[in-house]
Amino acid sequence: MVSLQISGLHKYSFLDYPGKISCVIFVQGCNWKCSYCHNKQLWEHREGDLTKEEVFKFIEKRKSILEGIVISGGEPTIQTDILSFIKELKQFNLPLKLDTNGSRPDVLETLLPHIDYVAMDIKTCLEENKYSKVCGEKVNIENIKRSMKLISKTERTYHFRTTLDKSLITEEDKKKIEEQFNSKIHIFQCKR
Repeated sequence: MVSLQISGLHKYSFLDYPGKISCVIFVQGCNWKCSYCHNKQLWEHREGDLTKEEVFKFIEKRKSILEGIVISGGEPTIQTDILSFIKELKQFNLPLKLDTNGSRPDVLETLLPHIDYVAMDIKTCLEENKYSKVCGEKVNIENIKRSMKLISKTERTYHFRTTLDKSLITEEDKKKIEEQFNSKIHIFQCKR
């Protein structure tokens, strides 16, 4: 794990926080290497490009326009001081959304009381060998299940989503995903 490294700030998004104009803070580093990832430049653990003070200055200046803040990545839960960062963001009195891959349920559990919305990526059906293949790294499927359970039981707004990459996920896998989630999952088609 590394300390908080901010590598980007998307100043305005109409998509990342459903129903809200938000800014998106991208943190550096990810514990997985999904082949279809659109943020591959964030995989490696390196120094960030922005300070949190620069991010706070932007939010302070634009808080009358913004309706929410999103923390994405990379994978935010691998940041050692993500909880303190989230607590500092709460000073702006804006709803806060977290995007996660669900790999670190212990960290996620500490963050849930401080966020308003969580979106978790489900990479494929809940079979460890398939999940590890999609993620490009060994995955503990029990951690994924535990994160899903924590999120499902929270009073926060949440959703699960998956990217359908036909080179990795078969029609049978898609059916399993839909069955495992009772069709309560957003499925996005990957275009390659």
